[in-house]
Amino acid sequence: MKTVYRYSIRDGSSIKMPSGAKILKIENGSVWAYVDTDKPEVMRNLLPVETGEEIPGTVVFNPPSAGHVGSDTTRRPVIHYFDGGESVIDADKVPQKFSDDDRSLI
Repeated sequence: MKTVYRYSIRDGSSIKMPSGAKILKIENGSVWAYVDTDKPEVMRNLLPVETGEEIPGTVVFNPPSAGHVGSDTTRRPVIHYFDGGESVIDADKVPQKFSDDDRSLI
């Protein structure tokens, strides 16, 4: 099923979501993404950078997208998120079930 989910940004910057998800918006500590729930789940890695902080060399800067997936302008300082790609889930480290606080249908 294709739908939109809301994910909470918690400690760190990796979020469990279906492979190939498209991030639509980041705001108030949440990420909204267009997902295909039939795809396997992966960890989506986001790199948070505060305004004025140096952007690490691991970020590929190729305009127009520059790997930037959104900015949370509701926080001070503003946090800009760059896409760090997907990684395979280590079943020993990530719970297999979501709580309602981690993901919600909108």
